[in-house]
Amino acid sequence: MFKNSYSQSRIIKKDEKIYVQKCYMTIFGIKWYFISTFFWNYPYVADPKERFVRELDFFLDNTWKDIVIVPKLIDIDAKELCITREFIEGDEINEENIEIVAKGLREIHEVGYVLGDTKISNFVIVNRSKLAVIDAEQSFKSNNMYYRAWDLVVFFLFLSYKMVNINHFQEVAKRFLDEYMPDKSIAKEFFDIKNINLMGLYPPTHLYILKNLMSNFY
Repeated sequence: MFKNSYSQSRIIKKDEKIYVQKCYMTIFGIKWYFISTFFWNYPYVADPKERFVRELDFFLDNTWKDIVIVPKLIDIDAKELCITREFIEGDEINEENIEIVAKGLREIHEVGYVLGDTKISNFVIVNRSKLAVIDAEQSFKSNNMYYRAWDLVVFFLFLSYKMVNINHFQEVAKRFLDEYMPDKSIAKEFFDIKNINLMGLYPPTHLYILKNLMSNFY
């Protein structure tokens, strides 16, 4: 979750087209054994087959409505635990498209999924109107409000390090929350004591800002 350099994916070219091949049994997946132990409050899975199945379930779901898109699968190798999918081009998350991220994550939650790993690099913005989810190996079906809140906690952690300036972060975080509109239960679960291990990684100033913003939804 925290090291983008630990990648299981590689870009491949075939017939002048670009694809992404992801194999779950590579050594880079070992990070999940540490993450699942330390962040026990979300049901992360380390087993390659379980991560393979979780991502397939998410990418093959056909209930996405307005905002969310997922890559088309080109090949599935159940023996080697590898998938080949289309390469989705898009823009990185920034202050200009933060509302699209909020709408997309809200849609994901309303459809009944949680992601667990909501770091910024797992999304791209397509055509300034769609949120493409390009990594969903820790996703699963759940309407648990705590897990929805966890998705927000992880997302804002990465956003806080992308937007170090306090005023900039406050403005963007407010725009996200005004669009996502967290339920009262989600807003309270955000600061649950179980999240203290992840909260400790936040810049204190950014965490204080989030506490004030979340209080508007209690």
